[in-house]
Amino acid sequence: MPVVRISTGHFDSARTEEVISALRASETTLRQPIGALPGLVAYYVGIDRDRSSITNTSIWLTRDEAMAVGSLQEMSNLRDAFQQLGVVFEPITNNVTLWEI
Repeated sequence: MPVVRISTGHFDSARTEEVISALRASETTLRQPIGALPGLVAYYVGIDRDRSSITNTSIWLTRDEAMAVGSLQEMSNLRDAFQQLGVVFEPITNNVTLWEI
């Protein structure tokens, strides 16, 4: 069954525009390395302005493939950059799907 990997973080609402800018810029750094990983089905980056939170959600064919994205140096570097903007990340979850539509 596919695996849904979810990374969430929250930040001070006063930094919303900075976080949005950093999220948009992160596509340049991450699109190629993530897209080259085996097993990727889809990858989404989003923001909830009302709750001052961000979410990276991806779908992978297997749990091992989902875990591989966390080992990318580009991902580690960007995580540090987002933390410098005050983003506090929750533990990442790797959810084996039980059903789908």
